[in-house]
Amino acid sequence: MMMRIRGAGFGVFVFAVAANALAADPVPEEKLPQAPQARHFLVSRLPDQELNLGGTLAALDSEHTVLYHQDFGGGGATIGFLFGLTGVIVNAAIVSHRTEREAASINGKLSLKLVELLTELADADETDASNTPPVSLSPLLRLVATQGGSLLFGCELVVKETKDGSPSASRYLVVLPFDMPRAELMYGISEERRAEIAGHARGGFEKAFALYRADRGGKLLSQSEVSFKSTYMSPRDDLPFKATRVSDPEEPGLTVRMKNVVIALPREDIELL
Repeated sequence: MMMRIRGAGFGVFVFAVAANALAADPVPEEKLPQAPQARHFLVSRLPDQELNLGGTLAALDSEHTVLYHQDFGGGGATIGFLFGLTGVIVNAAIVSHRTEREAASINGKLSLKLVELLTELADADETDASNTPPVSLSPLLRLVATQGGSLLFGCELVVKETKDGSPSASRYLVVLPFDMPRAELMYGISEERRAEIAGHARGGFEKAFALYRADRGGKLLSQSEVSFKSTYMSPRDDLPFKATRVSDPEEPGLTVRMKNVVIALPREDIELL
């Protein structure tokens, strides 16, 4: 009898457990992973064939995103020469040899992951990519040597996109209000100094990206023709340039359009003529 009572109790227990299991919430179905959202901005390094390396220009990193420009030892070719603006190389072999020698002394001294930086800035953009073709972005940090041995910094954003059914390329160059002796970079910089330079570079690419967005939105309106000199644009010969101003004349510095490039220059770098 005792065994039968225990058996009945065990059956009641099993029944109660089964009933509770049936009454429990159903196990949710496993959701399939969603397809990744289409990227509007595709960030990559610029192909070597588009960099025009050699002569006055050399790469300072393995990805060829940090570039060194110097036009001493022969002269005539300004940084504007790289954009098809002005200048020819005089004594090209001498200039090229000096460029290679000086670039070798600072090669690899700036470890800046510019593709990752620009990708981060592009990913933060809220442009709807569903009905628009992708836009290709490439970063360049251009270091320009001065007569006194300093390095001037410029952040360039290269944009390739489709406009009205045709491929289009434009550039946005932001010259930084920042310089450093080449010797300092040559002998090595501290992590604090590297972080400072990285911060300046980030600010430059943020502004270059903002200039592109403003230009794409039709907000960079032509205002007036302006003549100026720029140490960054012509560190050796101090050549004058003519361009179309696209910024408020009351703003510090100068933002101009020259052919296919928009250039933002700090007040310290320019002399209006």
